[in-house]
Amino acid sequence: MTSDITVAGIRLDATRDPLLALAAQALAWAEATPVARSRAATCARFTWRPVFDHLPDRVFDVDVRDEDWQWGREHASRIGVTRFPWPTMGAYAREMTARTRADARRGQEAALSLATVAHVARTHPHAYALALVTRAPARFRPREHPCFDTDPRLGGLNAWIIPAACGGVGGLMLSHALADLTGEGLWGSPAWRGAHGVIPIPPAVWATLERMGWRERCEPSRVGAEPDF
Repeated sequence: MTSDITVAGIRLDATRDPLLALAAQALAWAEATPVARSRAATCARFTWRPVFDHLPDRVFDVDVRDEDWQWGREHASRIGVTRFPWPTMGAYAREMTARTRADARRGQEAALSLATVAHVARTHPHAYALALVTRAPARFRPREHPCFDTDPRLGGLNAWIIPAACGGVGGLMLSHALADLTGEGLWGSPAWRGAHGVIPIPPAVWATLERMGWRERCEPSRVGAEPDF
């Protein structure tokens, strides 16, 4: 999936800005139809790739406001950055222009990009959190973002995609492995084995899922029931 963002008539280049690329993917997920989401989630179950890779290309027109910038200053970790000290977009644009020795337009684009990221993180918090934990897990802070569904059948979309899950064993591969194993009625398996290698499933993961009540809901008699994407 390749999505571009236009702000105030300026087309921003997400290929040069990793956070803007995250914002574009978050927008694509947040604004996708239920059918498109379900199709993407189903495809991801087979490919073990992020759901964003199975969404159609889009161009988004974003209306950035001063409140987005101020929100970003107050919630830097929600965006995935450690600091956001610039009081205004203009201040950031001037600093970036001076730092890169580029023209003023490049500095303006940098400011609009960061404001756009703040806008998406503010208005679509769950979609942005999903993009952040999927594409840049090192930037993700669990306590700063909305909770994820714990349903193990939601491969690539559930809480098990979070690196800190169950003592630090979470991730995209674990999330998809759990979806496959529970979908096949293989509750409690010590590992998933297949085209993607061997994915260990620590006993603590199964124990946690059982305490949450997922073992009963994933019984063989219920396997085949579609999870709610």
